[in-house]
Amino acid sequence: MHNVKHRILIALLVCASYLPGQNTLSLSGLYDAAAAAHPYQRLKTAAQNNADLRQQINKSIGLPQANLTGQASWQSDVTKIDVPLPGFEIPGQPKDQYRAVLELSQSLLDGGALKSGSQQITQANQVEQANADVLLYNIKESICRSYFGAQIAELTMEQMQILIKDLEDKVERLQSQIAGGIASGYQQEVLQVKIAEARQGIREAQKNKQSAINTLQVLSSTSIGPDARFNDNIRGMTNGAAQRPELRLFEAQKNLQIAQYDQSLTRYRPRVNAFAQLGYGRPSLNVLSDKFKGYSIFGLRAQWNLSDLYLHHRDKEKSLLTNNLSNIQAMSDAFDLQQKTKIAVQNAEIESYTDLVREDEKVITLYEKILISSNAQFENGISTINDYSNDANNLAQAKIRRDVHQSMLMQSKELLSLLQGK
Repeated sequence: MHNVKHRILIALLVCASYLPGQNTLSLSGLYDAAAAAHPYQRLKTAAQNNADLRQQINKSIGLPQANLTGQASWQSDVTKIDVPLPGFEIPGQPKDQYRAVLELSQSLLDGGALKSGSQQITQANQVEQANADVLLYNIKESICRSYFGAQIAELTMEQMQILIKDLEDKVERLQSQIAGGIASGYQQEVLQVKIAEARQGIREAQKNKQSAINTLQVLSSTSIGPDARFNDNIRGMTNGAAQRPELRLFEAQKNLQIAQYDQSLTRYRPRVNAFAQLGYGRPSLNVLSDKFKGYSIFGLRAQWNLSDLYLHHRDKEKSLLTNNLSNIQAMSDAFDLQQKTKIAVQNAEIESYTDLVREDEKVITLYEKILISSNAQFENGISTINDYSNDANNLAQAKIRRDVHQSMLMQSKELLSLLQGK
């Protein structure tokens, strides 16, 4: 039943990743699908199931406990009363003795062991959950890079198709001119070469897109067709790193250390139990009887471990807690420093790609003007079709560079958002 629900959830996530009426694959949908389908998700489920079982076991400690013991023994001597009484014989204990005891006990004061045990189980589960979240979060970067790799391939194919359409239009015009003796077959062959090169570029881009799709299919456990689109509008950047799963892991580790410390302190607190014993044996409570008899004992039992008064275990355990918390804080600080370095690098990339896109737009504007002039010169017989095809190809390549830089800019912003804990 769990597997069926799991598959239904994945299917819903995949369906939600497509916009209505389009075949646009959502980056956030891929994130969600990967998180739901990845084997690491089973770690979280297993951790939660184990925590629930441990909580049930811990709660049962507070319920009445039953203990059955049995004993058979032979001893070399027994208690005797050697004082002779006229007309009365005092029986002696047998040297072979037997006893079976059923004891029921109920904790009245456990020194906080039940509560601290429950808290320790909860915090241990939080550590396992946070650790699984860290593992799941790390696959987002791979999904992000593959997604934008597919997007770049798409944009390249689009620009190549525009170039091919323009050149094919020129081929059609040349065919009529060749038929009329105005143009030569050489010019048509030049265009056919340029078209073939553009189609080669499309095939290369298709291969790159399929490679990215293959990676995304593996990471997200979804089926993605070759016609899927990757022009999702990426969400904006976030502020701070409060949502990073590593930070939740460090916090959970601190809380677990504190819970374990609290659990250790319960060993040095008074404990009181109520108990009832039902026994049967020889001798019973009457040690001067040599017959098998039943008996019962009811009472309270108190226990207090005083060894800490001279061994100072609590002080030592507090020092251990301080050291462990200090180590966890050191790892947290190291992670924070690492994140700041990565964020600085990512911000520099964003600034660089922003400048490149701005310059690309200027270059495209110039190439568009050049192509208009080149087309006019070709129409008037001033330049050759080779000149025009080179100018058209230069414009297409400039647009491809612009599109690549725009995709890399969006990828850098998305990676920055991931660093900040989106």
